[in-house]
Amino acid sequence: MDVHLPPIIFHTVYGVWITITGQPNVGNYPYGKNWAYVFQRISAIVIVLFVLFHVLALKYGMFGTNLSFEPHRALATVGRHFDAGWWIVGIVYPLGILASCFHLANGFWTAAITWGLTVSKGAQRRWGYACAGLFVITFVAGMISLIWGAKLDWQKDVVPTTQVLGHGA
Repeated sequence: MDVHLPPIIFHTVYGVWITITGQPNVGNYPYGKNWAYVFQRISAIVIVLFVLFHVLALKYGMFGTNLSFEPHRALATVGRHFDAGWWIVGIVYPLGILASCFHLANGFWTAAITWGLTVSKGAQRRWGYACAGLFVITFVAGMISLIWGAKLDWQKDVVPTTQVLGHGA
């Protein structure tokens, strides 16, 4: 088993538990951080669904051959994947990227408070700016990657990944 799998499984299972048992109070107190709490839970659900789609499509080809992954033709796989339908590039991946970037940045902000790293209001505000910057950087990087992948002409003779990495002839 991959050593990275148990922590992410724990995080996911614990997050589902928090999502099910949590009691959002935005109805009574519509403050920004209360909404962030709700969006953290919504983004978690979106991420779980996104990862399931991503893994089931690429690894197991459950949504057709256009969405399955070929390790020796990785670039062609990306292009073919995005060519399978407008909804993948236009809805599924942007939503997955947005949810993931928000979840990461808001999770870091919340963790710093929970662990007592940002006790004062000023420290929380400064850390909030840093986390907002993290959100912007990761979201822009994700969208650039998505646009690049969507523009690939996978039907051309794409160089095998082994040649790109310098392992081929």
